[in-house]
Amino acid sequence: MGSAAAVAAGVVPAAIGSQTNGSVIRPAAFCGVVGYKPTLGRISLDGVFEFAHTLDHAGVFARSVRSAGLFAAILAGDSERAPRADQARVPRLAALRTSEWDHATDVMRERFQADVDALAADGGPVEWPTPPAGLDDAPRILQTVMLYEGARALLPKISRRPEVVSAFAREQLAVGQRMSDAAYQEAIRDRDRLIAAFADWAAPYDAILTPPVIGEAPSAETTGDPRFCSRWSLLGAPAITIPTALGPHRLPLGLQLVAAPGDDHRLLAAAMWAEERLPAPGAPPL
Repeated sequence: MGSAAAVAAGVVPAAIGSQTNGSVIRPAAFCGVVGYKPTLGRISLDGVFEFAHTLDHAGVFARSVRSAGLFAAILAGDSERAPRADQARVPRLAALRTSEWDHATDVMRERFQADVDALAADGGPVEWPTPPAGLDDAPRILQTVMLYEGARALLPKISRRPEVVSAFAREQLAVGQRMSDAAYQEAIRDRDRLIAAFADWAAPYDAILTPPVIGEAPSAETTGDPRFCSRWSLLGAPAITIPTALGPHRLPLGLQLVAAPGDDHRLLAAAMWAEERLPAPGAPPL
């Protein structure tokens, strides 16, 4: 969250973040900056503190899609750096609400529909395809993989000083510690099947539009709900959020774009196209 806030405040032009569930997209959306989580493995995790090796991503925060794409390309060691958008080509877009839709606030739902409508008005119809079978199982699968791997990575490191993590974290890690190897292996197989199904389903589209978070930033008691990020973290799919408005509390709202794993260049081009056509909300007041 601090990295996203530093970019929003203009302290730094870009920053690095990590996402196992929602910790790039979510703070970026709350702070009104661009957050980009590339395809799993695109940016090396050498030197990163491991939590769940199957799910851990490195990502970036910046003030524009181009800057985020450029920074990620530098970190990934790509020979071609800045993302490019073909202004003569309209990206093919789909929109997806998922079973989490009812958890979004009225303001977030209205903003999402307004953003989809604005892009459709400028570029043509946005499709609403039926999601691939099993996609709504993704949060449950992610929870199993994350807690099983997290317990085995983290508990040995904190065994002498368990108080360094919160009581809630210790409770969750204890759940992961009790999970069986068989349950974990089944979750991994389910993940592999879902990745293949989603890749085929998403391949025709340059980007899938979905909310990034359930609404405006919460109070300091929580870092917010990651439910609109969980599917894409489990699948290792590239995802990016762009700010599009301020909500009733003058806090940022945004739009998330997702693509099939490996389709980062198409995703960034679509996000640059969308960024040019959606209203820039400006920075929230200090």
